[in-house]
Amino acid sequence: MNTLSLFYELLAALQRKRWSASRLAEYQISRLRELAHHAYAAVPYYHQLFDEAGIRPDDVRSPADLIHLPITTKATLQSLPAEAILARGLDSSTFVKELTSGSTGRPFTIQHTQGERIRKSAIYMRMYLQVGLRLTDQQVCITEDRGHHGYRRWLKWLEGLLTEERGQNGRRSWLRSPLGRRTYVPVYESLDSQLDQLCRLQPDFLLGYPSALRPIAEAVKARGEGRIRPRVVCTSAEILDLDTRQVIETAFGVPALDLYSSVEFGNIAWQCPHGGARHINADSLIVEVVRADGSKAAPGETGTLVCTDLDSRAMPFIRYAVGDLGTLTDVACECGIAFPTMGPVEGRMVDRIRRPDGVVFSPYEFTCSLERVQGIVQYQVIQETLEKLTVRLVPGNGFGPAATDEVLARCHSILGEDMAIAVQVVDSIPREPSGKFRVIKSEI
Repeated sequence: MNTLSLFYELLAALQRKRWSASRLAEYQISRLRELAHHAYAAVPYYHQLFDEAGIRPDDVRSPADLIHLPITTKATLQSLPAEAILARGLDSSTFVKELTSGSTGRPFTIQHTQGERIRKSAIYMRMYLQVGLRLTDQQVCITEDRGHHGYRRWLKWLEGLLTEERGQNGRRSWLRSPLGRRTYVPVYESLDSQLDQLCRLQPDFLLGYPSALRPIAEAVKARGEGRIRPRVVCTSAEILDLDTRQVIETAFGVPALDLYSSVEFGNIAWQCPHGGARHINADSLIVEVVRADGSKAAPGETGTLVCTDLDSRAMPFIRYAVGDLGTLTDVACECGIAFPTMGPVEGRMVDRIRRPDGVVFSPYEFTCSLERVQGIVQYQVIQETLEKLTVRLVPGNGFGPAATDEVLARCHSILGEDMAIAVQVVDSIPREPSGKFRVIKSEI
């Protein structure tokens, strides 16, 4: 990755963060028009999509005009040959390839130009700085190592600029601490191993999946591990339910900031430490929330999250359904940043439980109910068929036969008595191949 280009992209991204809402809107419109013309001219899939919708690129004059285009899904793109969805006229041998996590069961290879990758890295870096990261922080990530090696190379380059040669006396750095000290602690490792590494590393900045950070936080509180006191704690990749948030914040004494990202789009939104709003990176994305009938959802109304990547050129994404559910808000954050805001992501569309009569339930209806049952260390709700649901429970202190009865009663109170619900007590619940943990898992 070109470190100098990344430096300039970061400076530009930091400048855009200070823009007014009107200037940001003008920039979005300009980038959207460029994207529409590029996709129509260079990508066979979008050329056909526009034609079938009766839309010309010049008809896309603002984000409001996107409603006239159909929504594109991952399944649609997966069904097409590469030459139909990759832009012609670009050197595909230079594209950067990334594989989606496959948490939906359908992994997909995403391709970016080098320039796109640099811009996405700059947006990630801006987000980390905005939530409180300092370049000299000791960072620990309880996740899988998905890369961001360009970030570390850029910091080493910057560190070199701040270091002077002193002949035979060696090199002298103007920094008190090295830059970019990031360590990945595998999410699959044992809790004791994770705690040992955290005690040794003493992170200033801690990032992890909620399901990985919660047992660490519980152990920190139970064992009195006061040495582990990060200044910033962030979660990503999974639903951060209120109970898990409270456990993490109580253990570490700082707010847990929720980050929303995907392989397709990079960082989509980040929770602001000043007020808690989730800012959408509107200088690189347009985020819509749509109802089941395709109409625009009102602020605060849950619907399908649909994203348009203003920077995508190798493999454009226009009105792409991420596979998640969420809400947009119309509340301005007290920090003064003009980026629009969204509510918490409510899980993947497949992670909503559906009754045989078609009624759909939010994962929060289960998490908010089941987390009140005493003696459960971990749980998972699996919908195997429209008529059958299985709840897995990992028992803890205070667990007894009454707990399984209570879980069963709570599920029936949500779904009704016609659904067949089985409760299984297990020693552990496996993660997905991606390393993520799905609290609500639909197999239909």
